[in-house]
Amino acid sequence: MCGQEMDKPDRHHLIPKQKKGSETVDIHRCCHDKIHSIFTNRELERDYNTIEAIKSHPEIQKFIKWLSKRDANLVDPSKMSNKRNPRKRK
Repeated sequence: MCGQEMDKPDRHHLIPKQKKGSETVDIHRCCHDKIHSIFTNRELERDYNTIEAIKSHPEIQKFIKWLSKRDANLVDPSKMSNKRNPRKRK
């Protein structure tokens, strides 16, 4: 998604497994975490089921710009944001 080389890619389901999706793409762990911190599974299924659609979102564009200045393999996803995702259970 960000265009950088990957040491250990994650598999992202373009349509979530919960919604019976099977097509996957390789992306960085930090990119994968960012996608799931922004979008619900319903949004991913309905509106953001391609890499191009995901990359068109303003928050993803801002993240990719930020990530382009770093080594994506060294980014610690736990330190990417100090905000809690209100959709996730505690």
